[in-house]
Amino acid sequence: MFAENAVLNNPLGDEPLIGRESVVEAKQTVHRLADLSYKEILSGETHHAASFRLQLEDTVATQWTTPGATRTARSPR
Repeated sequence: MFAENAVLNNPLGDEPLIGRESVVEAKQTVHRLADLSYKEILSGETHHAASFRLQLEDTVATQWTTPGATRTARSPR
């Protein structure tokens, strides 16, 4: 599912996670702790974007991510 050289920009840390193993481990941890669902994935030749919803107890975060830019909205449940 992820390329060998996958990069995950972590909003909670300063440094991105680099490599398939690191990205998969982080994703598995999130799935164990919270409800994460992808709403839409857009792909083109050079750009990709994903819309997701993350809920941990009463806190909900939704975000569109694209290379080089993010737009975030957070709201209570």
